[in-house]
Amino acid sequence: MSDINAFFLSGRLTKDSVVKTVGDFTFLEFTVANNEYYKSRNEQKSASYYFYCQVPGEKAAKALVDKLKTGVHVFVEGKVRTWSKKKDDGGWDNNVAVIVSNVRFNSVKNDRDSESYDEDERPPYLPEDDGY
Repeated sequence: MSDINAFFLSGRLTKDSVVKTVGDFTFLEFTVANNEYYKSRNEQKSASYYFYCQVPGEKAAKALVDKLKTGVHVFVEGKVRTWSKKKDDGGWDNNVAVIVSNVRFNSVKNDRDSESYDEDERPPYLPEDDGY
């Protein structure tokens, strides 16, 4: 039996997306903030979580870079990827990213109510042959 690596996230972009190239590999990079609200006995509090996302492939990156801007509300589907990099001081820098397979843009009316854009307004599904 295979293990499952699936990740779903809804939130707003914290800054404009950026196209990056490392060697021969091009990808789109963006960060999504996801707020979790909870209530204590006498007041409402919230906590924010930030997720680093990558869209693999030059074609997908170019198609989405102008649409993924600060404040845009998105629903992201993907898988979690981790890696480590040795630092100059001998320690390790551990990283976690969401490798995005699908992005849906949402129009948020309030904190609890959202609707998807019409089918024609959403970007095409991301190509599977161009990435990880």
